[in-house]
Amino acid sequence: MSSFRRHSAAINDMITPTIPGVRRWLNGSYLTSSGIPGFDESLGGGLPVKSFVLIKHDTPSSNYLTWLRCFLAEGIGRGHCVVQCSPDDSISPSTIPMIIAPKKKKPQSEAPQQFKISWRYQNSAKPSSTSPVSSLNFDLSRSMSSESWKANAPFLISLRSFSEYHYGSQNYFDDLLTRVRSHLAMKKCMGEDGVPFNMARVIIHSPVSPFLGCDPNSSLRSLVKFFHGLKALARESFSIIMVSLPVDLMSSEDVSRLEYLSDIVLSMHSFIGKPAIYGPFDGIMRIEKSSSTLNVPESDEFLFKLKKTEVIVERVALPVETSDKELQADSSACSGALPATLQF
Repeated sequence: MSSFRRHSAAINDMITPTIPGVRRWLNGSYLTSSGIPGFDESLGGGLPVKSFVLIKHDTPSSNYLTWLRCFLAEGIGRGHCVVQCSPDDSISPSTIPMIIAPKKKKPQSEAPQQFKISWRYQNSAKPSSTSPVSSLNFDLSRSMSSESWKANAPFLISLRSFSEYHYGSQNYFDDLLTRVRSHLAMKKCMGEDGVPFNMARVIIHSPVSPFLGCDPNSSLRSLVKFFHGLKALARESFSIIMVSLPVDLMSSEDVSRLEYLSDIVLSMHSFIGKPAIYGPFDGIMRIEKSSSTLNVPESDEFLFKLKKTEVIVERVALPVETSDKELQADSSACSGALPATLQF
């Protein structure tokens, strides 16, 4: 008598959340889009759910705000629970890009006839595609419509509303974390009964901004504890938490401690005031730390350009470095300017 039994695929379907914009990934994990297809591809597929993302940026530019705005717009369009914590109105309804219809793709040729497999393997887990998760299409030149905004308006937390505390103190971070946690619990993103009702996207824009009178170096201890709480919240809930920090105002030792607590670390540097080495691109993006659940990207350095309607992300590819003397030597050798007698 054979001990083989047909495996029911209904068990995995029961625990799979039916949430728009969320896709099952490798090792039982889930992926969602960042709102920028080129960024999803550079990461190796997209943003893993239950991850804590740190965006390090320089103060002269505001290119990183486009990443935050597209991340928010993707959540608004998908119907996710969106939480925005910001010290100013740099991420306002007028700056969120507009959702547009996807571009029509050319019809592909019919797929070849698939092989027939035995009935006992028909309900087995099928290999999932490792292509990047699908993203909505946005037009950066136009603002999101009021209908789309009102249909799923983000929960706004102004960092200036904590004026009763000293900005950067432990009470300031504890109260902020409590507000975010309570909202996720109210929206049923904490995974009650093992299955979350919705996914949450949380953005905390510059919690130690100089505009709040914060000194990032003096509030490091409280900031590290705050990062511990955010990472625990990301693991506990069905969410992605993204924090942006102006790291050029902090020491490298302090930044390394914050990087250690993050799942994904993205560093963005602008080309403002620098020679145009890479042509028309606006800056360089480095993936300094990536999640272990993602595919290994082809590179960790990418160039980005903010066009009128979209964001272009390309891999850094420089020509082989060759000095002028080597070029002259090669050209003279090709022209036949060799000595008459060869010396061995």
